[in-house]
This record gives sequence, C-alpha cells and structure tokens, in this order.
Amino acid sequence: MQTRKPIVAGQFYPGRHDSCAAEINEYLQQRTPGESLPETIVARANSGL
Repeated sequence: MQTRKPIVAGQFYPGRHDSCAAEINEYLQQRTPGESLPETIVARANSGL
C-alpha cells in the first residue's frame, strides 16, 4: 500500500507535529480561568460538511 504525501500540510495549520502541538497548547492556555477542560480532547479533520 502506498502512502500519499500531504498536499496542504502547513497551509492551514503548522506542518510539523511539534509546531501544531505548541499552537494547540497556546490556545488551551488562553482559556478562561476556572474553566474546566474535558479529560480527553480529540482533534479530527474537517471535511467541510
């Protein structure tokens, strides 16, 4: 099975895992004090639907 190379990596989000994780962590740090977060956060691709 062949794996397709990413076509849009880095255009809508950081193209590197560590950069993407750092951006997500930055957003999470900006939440309202006292606001709780779910135990698990799952990111998924948006198909545009």
